[in-house]
Amino acid sequence: MLEIFGVPSTTERVYRAMLDNPTADVAQLAKTLALQPAEVATELDRLAALMLVTADQDDENVLRPIAPDQAIESLLAQQEQRLARMQELVENSRHGVTTYVNAFVESRVRRDEVGLVEIVDDAEVVRSRLYQLVREAQLSAFTIHGGAPLPTDAIESSRRLDRELLERKVVLRAIVATPSLSSEPWRSHLEEVSSIGMQVRVHPSPGPHTIVIDDATALITRSSRPGALILHGPDLVAPVSQLFTQLWNTAQPWDEAVSLAADGDQFSEARLRQVVTLLAQGLKDDAIARKTSTSVRTVRRLVAAATAALQAESRFQAGVEAVRRGWVD
Repeated sequence: MLEIFGVPSTTERVYRAMLDNPTADVAQLAKTLALQPAEVATELDRLAALMLVTADQDDENVLRPIAPDQAIESLLAQQEQRLARMQELVENSRHGVTTYVNAFVESRVRRDEVGLVEIVDDAEVVRSRLYQLVREAQLSAFTIHGGAPLPTDAIESSRRLDRELLERKVVLRAIVATPSLSSEPWRSHLEEVSSIGMQVRVHPSPGPHTIVIDDATALITRSSRPGALILHGPDLVAPVSQLFTQLWNTAQPWDEAVSLAADGDQFSEARLRQVVTLLAQGLKDDAIARKTSTSVRTVRRLVAAATAALQAESRFQAGVEAVRRGWVD
């Protein structure tokens, strides 16, 4: 039982034997536990360090076990002290990381003369600059995930940062692309963060990756080359905030998206291929709904998702692209 506190099993055996026979000396304990006296002596030293034994009132050379309830309380207190020290080390390391990130970013970001626009040409630097911006958020952080889902390693980093922001009562909103939900790890992550306070909505084609921090700073990925532009000030950030609000108002709430995907196959490529194939056969939405045993509303969302996945601007273009990719025979 005491192993959960880091107490070795042999040490716990000695402690338990002392509880069963509080007057036993080293030789008797060694005989009872089939150990060497030197081994028992070592375990007694360990028990003393853990404060699970105390010197006898009449003979300070004799050790007696403390009561089990007191032992648990003592171990809990020690564990809490270790956790507090670990938390302090983590906080110190975060401050250290921030210093390194600042140095890394500062030498790799170009700024205009008045400091309203930052230009970042390297995707690695974009991630570091984004880390800085999000950590500095005080009120809100709104994100448009316009493309592919985050990779697994990035999801883990995002999870820790999201929890930190939510603990600070920062409002988090995310709009994710419908096709990205075909990734099970990404979908599970969104389910997790939505359950702890992040507001998530789904859109067939929300546009490029964009982040708005406190309505005061916006990061927009560049379409013509790698990197991003970071905008400061209300004149530049307000239009980006308005775009996010428009997309947010038309996007599908996460709970509704999950409900529609209850069969676990809603956003899979196979499901999208099925809809595009039926569409290419000339079937209307209501006929596709009957063929796939879904609602017309769901069919329309699947068509929109397929169109976005195929990077098409219309149903006709989606059909042409589906043939080119081999989705449709």
